[in-house]
Amino acid sequence: MREGPAFPRYAVYYAPNEGETLWSLGSAWLGRDAHADSAMPHPEIHGFSPGALAALTVSPRRYGLHATIKAPIHLAEGSGEAEFLNAARDWAADDPPFDLPGLAVGTLGGFVALLPTAPCLPLHDMAGRCVLALDRFRAPLGNRTRPPPHRQSVATRTGVPKNLGIPLRPRFLSLSHHPVGSGHRSRVARRYPGGGA
Repeated sequence: MREGPAFPRYAVYYAPNEGETLWSLGSAWLGRDAHADSAMPHPEIHGFSPGALAALTVSPRRYGLHATIKAPIHLAEGSGEAEFLNAARDWAADDPPFDLPGLAVGTLGGFVALLPTAPCLPLHDMAGRCVLALDRFRAPLGNRTRPPPHRQSVATRTGVPKNLGIPLRPRFLSLSHHPVGSGHRSRVARRYPGGGA
């Protein structure tokens, strides 16, 4: 697969508006305000040293507070950035709004994340519509990103190595760089009431 600045990847993300409570809390957790591109002090959490929390959030800090709707892709030959961006704007303008049931600290594959508190079919459907609406822009997967054989048919069609027929659990807010133990997850959940680990 071609990599580097000459071959950028494109994705669709959700991010709270700058200044919203969710943005402020999430940016503090990550240690960076991506809107301002400025460092922020991490919150104090019992059981976490400042260095440990910084190491835990190194990857999500780079990308800022966001939820992935369509995973990053390389554009197919013949597809341009302006065309992709216009199609993404059209999709966003036309897709119906919906309410989330709420958000809580939880885990996704061992990673700490902020997740919906209950299954949300409109969220699942919205993510699927976005993936399919913009799939025509996606370059074929390279060998290094090809999923296991039992998932290749869906991934080849959508660029997402999971079956769209089962509920998606998007990582609404990625809170950790790597999987963490249950003790750390419990401390994070206690620091942010309403969350579950």
